[in-house]
Amino acid sequence: MHKLTITTLFLFALLMLNAQEVSDSLKSMGGIVREHTNRDSIIPDTTIFAWRHLKGGTEQFVDADTNQINIVYHDPIKDQMIYNVGLGNIGQAILQTEFSKRIYASKLHWSIKHYDAYLRTYDKTVFFNTKTPYTRLYYISGAEKWQTFHFIHTQNINKNINFGARYDIYSSMGYFVAQEARNRNGSFWFNVKNYRYRNVLSINFNRLKISNNGGVVNNAYITDSTHFDLDKTDVRLKNSGNDIRMFDGFMEHEIAIVRTDEKLAYLETGLAHEIHFALTQRKYYDPLSTKYNDIFTNQIYDFYTSRYNSLKTEDTLSTRQLKNAAGIYMSMGKRNKIKVAAMLQKNQERYRNSYRDTLFNYKNDTLIETNSFLVRLNGKSKNEAIKLTSHFEYNPFQGYKKDEYNGSINISFRHRIFKDTALLSARYQIHNTMPDYFMMNYYSNHYKWKNRWPMQKGANVGANWTLLKSRFTASVELNSFKNHLWLDQNRIWNLTPYYIDVVGIGIEKTQSFGKHFSLRAKVIYQNSSDTIIDLPKFATSATLMFETPLHFKSTGGKAHLQMGIDCWLNSSYYVPNFDPALNQFFMQRSMKIGNYPFVDVFISARIKRMVLFTRLEHITAGSRGTTYFEAYNYPARPFTMKFGVSWTFYD
Repeated sequence: MHKLTITTLFLFALLMLNAQEVSDSLKSMGGIVREHTNRDSIIPDTTIFAWRHLKGGTEQFVDADTNQINIVYHDPIKDQMIYNVGLGNIGQAILQTEFSKRIYASKLHWSIKHYDAYLRTYDKTVFFNTKTPYTRLYYISGAEKWQTFHFIHTQNINKNINFGARYDIYSSMGYFVAQEARNRNGSFWFNVKNYRYRNVLSINFNRLKISNNGGVVNNAYITDSTHFDLDKTDVRLKNSGNDIRMFDGFMEHEIAIVRTDEKLAYLETGLAHEIHFALTQRKYYDPLSTKYNDIFTNQIYDFYTSRYNSLKTEDTLSTRQLKNAAGIYMSMGKRNKIKVAAMLQKNQERYRNSYRDTLFNYKNDTLIETNSFLVRLNGKSKNEAIKLTSHFEYNPFQGYKKDEYNGSINISFRHRIFKDTALLSARYQIHNTMPDYFMMNYYSNHYKWKNRWPMQKGANVGANWTLLKSRFTASVELNSFKNHLWLDQNRIWNLTPYYIDVVGIGIEKTQSFGKHFSLRAKVIYQNSSDTIIDLPKFATSATLMFETPLHFKSTGGKAHLQMGIDCWLNSSYYVPNFDPALNQFFMQRSMKIGNYPFVDVFISARIKRMVLFTRLEHITAGSRGTTYFEAYNYPARPFTMKFGVSWTFYD
């Protein structure tokens, strides 16, 4: 045992020594590379290069997650400075207030798409190339057993090979009955950048266990909360919930067959292959009865209008998708100035719908196979001021998804304006796709349908213009789509056979005042051409912050103090309700929600590589005689205090 321990420590030491080599690719990245020499600085004596991998070998550079004090607190309900629609507890379903974010979440299967904020998938993986091994620990604790934990570690084996791992926990009992959530996910990634061979691997595991209470029995429990204990408030469902498991794995690799000398006209041709495997399983369960009593009306209601048998519900829905694509690629120009790839893709989708406790043991197992052509074109100018990423996928073959297509073009242009550096990004996306098979055929203890929906068509046009030095961003989004599927007030699927247009305009600005004060504000305007799309016309947020360095003369120590106020405000609108059996938000027309602020106060201090912080959340709770709502029948969390620590290691 002693020899094994010594051998393990020796191998680990060798691994650390190998990790000290700097990748050649780091030398050419300009403003992306960050180098510091002070051991107490944010990134001491090291180089970290981070990016997200876009299919086709394109890299989208991002800031390394490096203990920056103004981003240490994370709550998905307040993502991107916009207050989203939630169910009153972390880990529960979320509907993005910003419509363009909803479109992104729809890439997941419809049965789990509202948990996108808690799921790890390959497209969210951040890859690194780092001279020094990098580790970060992050923990938050609050009332009602609120716990958020993040762990990340990455290092280079040598200058060409990097690997890393991440583990996350979102957990809380919640303030209301039957509101518990415990979500866990883990990721592993591996990246190789060699002379002739390149490989990107991302493996992700997700497990979400959520109790669903269906919301409070009557909103008067909340609006007249002086007469009721919130933790004893009657809810519509008990002993109900969702158990979600998801595996997501992706690998893309290329091997160069022909490669000319870089001193001449550079040309590279080779073979490309990518594989994506995703497995999703969602089980919904509830007790023998889903009836509840409303003491305000003295009536008994049933949360569900139908039940196909009298036994307990355990509805199971699962999907398995395997995509295999192979073809050739060609790059021209030094550092892949122009890159073209043509591939043939085979897609297998297996759908399983069952529940064990039905009277006739219903089970549906369907396999759908499709083939498609895939073409990609990527390019960049000599100084990388202009970048282009595009792809187009089309299925001309017979079968369930014949004539499906989707494509996108993304262009970015970095330029100078006065004394500032500006970045203009524009994109165009188009799709023509068949609805999910379960949208056609589905059977559970509460819902069943057999439909023949037409293809869903849509296009998205968007642009962002950012002034880096001035810290200003303006954006515009236009989404136009046809044959949109949505749930009405009776939780019945409907189709809109005409085009719906949703436009969004956003502005974000950070302004400093003197040496210590700064204000960051964001406002978005949204408008839909049809009332079936429920959105706030305006959503805004602001952060007023004071920060200053601290010097302790008696010990010679240093720290950085930061304190401030966060505020969110959405205009009132018909915020949707939520159905746990479908895991979907659905329309309601009983009450508009909004036009009141959510306010947090925070203070944090950075001491070398550690950040300690405290946050007082929802300090305006009860100031208007009401406790606010996040979704219809789902109250927001009351006032609470949270404590957290973020600790980064570069050794």
